[in-house]
Amino acid sequence: MEDKRIGNYYGGWKLLELHPTHFIKQGKRHCKVLCTGCNNKMTRDWISVKGGHTRGCNSCARKRRYKDYRAYSGSRLHRIWLNMNNRCNNSKTRDYKWYGAKGIKLCDEWRSFLTFEQWALKNGYLDLDVEFKNQLSIDRIDNDKGYNPDNCQWLTVSENSRKQFIQSATTIPSGSTAQVNGAGSGVQSND
Repeated sequence: MEDKRIGNYYGGWKLLELHPTHFIKQGKRHCKVLCTGCNNKMTRDWISVKGGHTRGCNSCARKRRYKDYRAYSGSRLHRIWLNMNNRCNNSKTRDYKWYGAKGIKLCDEWRSFLTFEQWALKNGYLDLDVEFKNQLSIDRIDNDKGYNPDNCQWLTVSENSRKQFIQSATTIPSGSTAQVNGAGSGVQSND
């Protein structure tokens, strides 16, 4: 019977094969994985892979450290990624109560900035020097779901503000009904 974990992503690894329990090196169960950064196949300690203790091979880790912290630490896209990560995972941040505490998660695939950056650029993100209202911000299509490629899109700051206004305006007291009159034309409450 095929193990259901085969093909799953764990940090920067894709699990290709989980060695049987009798195949133990240095007292640890091992598995065959694919590094998602460079597509190299290798054998790794299963507990480290499963627990997210390793995010990829050493070669990719060096590139990631350089690229993540040197080249991108000042970029707007990197700040978006850091803020998204903190809202979901750091209970000491101000916005955690609205995200991580409510079960909003950052998908494993996006725990690497490089993977998030690739998705962002393929999906229309441009880091242009434009006025604030025209800058792009990440938006979750379904606010009850987490940050992942299938649930996120890029909206301008003004589009995102309009979307938030419409969503908050349609949340009205129990027993009342609301009618949204076209995009941006406001909300009427029918009490």
